[in-house]
Amino acid sequence: MKKQITIRYEGNRQFSAPYAEDDLTGVKVGDEFGLKLKKDRELWRHRKFFAMLNTILTNLPEPIAELLPTLDNLLDDIKFGIGHTRPYINPRTGEVLVVPKSISFSAMSEIEFTEFYNRSLDFAIQNYFAGDEQMQAHLALSF
Repeated sequence: MKKQITIRYEGNRQFSAPYAEDDLTGVKVGDEFGLKLKKDRELWRHRKFFAMLNTILTNLPEPIAELLPTLDNLLDDIKFGIGHTRPYINPRTGEVLVVPKSISFSAMSEIEFTEFYNRSLDFAIQNYFAGDEQMQAHLALSF
């Protein structure tokens, strides 16, 4: 049996499960279940991430700004920089390429996205603003 039920953590090791009774059809007292916890993504953190990217993009030093003129370019550079990539085999040539992984809501849990977010911020501070202490502080405190 495979079912998905959303549960909510209420604190003090207590969970609530607002589900319809028919979700438990076939379940008997004493049945054991495996549980895989996945925290759903939070939209506000996704928006904050893109606000951070826009701040980075509009403040990039000139030589880097010319190489990363768009938000998509910047995001891809960060993904490559932190290793958020996957292999892709070109079906026509057989060539193995490395491409950025998705950060869509379906591709990452909130826990995974939070780790990605923090690594991205660290990468940006160290690689785009290495000599700019003011911008490093701004990013660290704002995001």
